[in-house]
Amino acid sequence: MKLIIHFTTIVFFAFLSVKSATSQTAIHIVNGEIEFYCESKSETKNKEAIANYRYFLGIEPVTDSEFHNRGLAKTLLGRYDEALSDMNKAIRLNPEFELAYINRAFIEVALERYKEAVADCDTAITINQHSAIAYHNRAKAKENLEQYKDALSDYNEAIELAPGYSLAYSNRGGLKAVLNQFEGSISDCNEAIRLDSMNSHAYVNRGHAKICQDRYTEAELDIRKAINLDSQNSKAYFNSALIKAGFNRHQEAVRDYDKAIELDPKFAEAYYNRGVENIILNKFEKAIESFNETIKRDPQHNDAYNNRGYSRLKIKLYKEALRDFDTSIVINPQNAFAFNNRGNVRLRLKQFKLALPDLEKSILLDSTNAYAYNNRGYAYYKLEQYNLAISNYDKAINVGGADFIPEYKYRDEATKKINKSSKTH
Repeated sequence: MKLIIHFTTIVFFAFLSVKSATSQTAIHIVNGEIEFYCESKSETKNKEAIANYRYFLGIEPVTDSEFHNRGLAKTLLGRYDEALSDMNKAIRLNPEFELAYINRAFIEVALERYKEAVADCDTAITINQHSAIAYHNRAKAKENLEQYKDALSDYNEAIELAPGYSLAYSNRGGLKAVLNQFEGSISDCNEAIRLDSMNSHAYVNRGHAKICQDRYTEAELDIRKAINLDSQNSKAYFNSALIKAGFNRHQEAVRDYDKAIELDPKFAEAYYNRGVENIILNKFEKAIESFNETIKRDPQHNDAYNNRGYSRLKIKLYKEALRDFDTSIVINPQNAFAFNNRGNVRLRLKQFKLALPDLEKSILLDSTNAYAYNNRGYAYYKLEQYNLAISNYDKAINVGGADFIPEYKYRDEATKKINKSSKTH
């Protein structure tokens, strides 16, 4: 069971107030890579902008602009806590400093302080209600808060204010994929690419929308293009892995997840999906290693606990598996698979009566779960309730999909037990 996610990119502005630099430079963070865009579009001025950031690293700031610029330099170096401190000082010196609020919001998103980022974008919009970038960055923060309707509204506003805003189109396209609006997602990404054919992020999101529609061959073309444009794009390799998995090329999928993780060691979902692929490949120890890494980065990752528990079950680490299923259920009490799996562990431990409540809960949560009926049938068989065993095995056969392998052995054994009992009476 894979968890497919979409990807958005946030933007921040740098306002430079030093010698030969341009008056305003937009800096886009695209899939972790930094791209500079000066008003003049001059490569020379881009280099000057970078040089001035480095210059600021050695000077103690005095003015609001200087604190702001040093904060940007530290942001580019990934020193977010220090950058946040400088942005705070810039804003204290100039409470109307729109760009400082926008850029502080960027830093807060990087630090996963999404509510604070929304508040800063709110302030920036109060100062300048025509700031497309503020609406765009607020949308990104709201996405992380799962406020999808509000985020979509902000992307719409950003695009209305700046119709040529390629990144806003590609990010809105990514959000539409989350909302299962796949054709709308593809349409937005098409427009993003028309506006900027070098927008690798748009190819990633368009490819992702096609993956969600099982259009793997078309998606592969988009993801290859994204990698050609940006070979350091971890999200492109992640989606490439999803495509390989869709083609049942699971070992190749693992290699792509390896690459995504190499490029972004914090990428929890890449570890998670790599674990899933290793389960499919029956490499349960490796799967456990991947789920361990997922949980380190996301301690509330319900599916990681569930699948780590399943992997431990497969190598007979039953007590450890039980702990994982317990945790998965605490995080998400509606997880039918976790209840079924915990019941399965209890069957392995010959705790047949204890298994029944978990299997019944799994069926209550998902009445089409053939494996839960199958496991409950086995529990009833071992408890010598043969009629109930047969009815559960029959239900499992009725609701099971193409991948489900019916358990005929114990059903037949239960039938024999009933027949034998009727003859003796």
